[in-house]
Amino acid sequence: MMPSIKKLDHRLIISTPLLLRIVTLSLYTKNIIVDRQIQQVLIRFRYLWFITSAEVIPFQEIQRIDYSCESTLNYQTRYRNRNSSHSSSVRVENDVFNVRLVLNKTRERIEVARFSGPGNSNIDDNASREFAHTLQQLTNLPLTEPGLNIPEDGGLFSLLEPDLQKVLELCCMYLVSLDEEFTPDEQNWVDDKFGLGTSERFINEMSGINWKICFSEIHERLRALTPRDQIYAKTQARLLFQKLMEADELKGIEQERLDHLMGFIREAFYQDE
Repeated sequence: MMPSIKKLDHRLIISTPLLLRIVTLSLYTKNIIVDRQIQQVLIRFRYLWFITSAEVIPFQEIQRIDYSCESTLNYQTRYRNRNSSHSSSVRVENDVFNVRLVLNKTRERIEVARFSGPGNSNIDDNASREFAHTLQQLTNLPLTEPGLNIPEDGGLFSLLEPDLQKVLELCCMYLVSLDEEFTPDEQNWVDDKFGLGTSERFINEMSGINWKICFSEIHERLRALTPRDQIYAKTQARLLFQKLMEADELKGIEQERLDHLMGFIREAFYQDE
């Protein structure tokens, strides 16, 4: 479910989702106005139609914007047909993307927007990321991710845990090999991210890779990642891989394979042992 968002010249208005307002008969509504002109965030609540409250937070009292993702796993019962008593349980992944403001003094986290939906869909992922970036540009506040302590654009991959870094290396080798041409622009991007000389190592390793075996290795490495690194793979990998592919001319088949790769990454975390 996505909040109602309206972007004006110098203001961002976030409201309770329309569907939720309908279901609750507007017994509870929340409106947040982020105003760059007056450098304030105004939060208004309304309960039971007549109980209201408001809070004003100056930008100078906000330390940063936190963007994070939480994944849950539920089970749904499915029957073979309408009259059948035979059923099976299906694992369903759901992601919740939160965008919060962290205050300077109290470190209190104030939720600005929440995006939730199926884990195999990129709609909420993209919408939440776009919203977080819009909020960051409007407020000029730092955008961070709790527990990662890594620049939002990925920074140097050498800052990541070795197990996660190895997974990203294997995925990058797969992506640059799609058109059978590891271009100078792609090599420069890889060296900037992984360290000087990495592109030459990629070239040596790619010549002998059996991709079927390699994907089995990626699958096992993904499942062995810590929960924190799994969240990183799900929420950051697409942006980073996209930048790699755009370092050179991005072809349609490459975008399609990138989408398939991200689907493979997500599914690896929720398959039975």
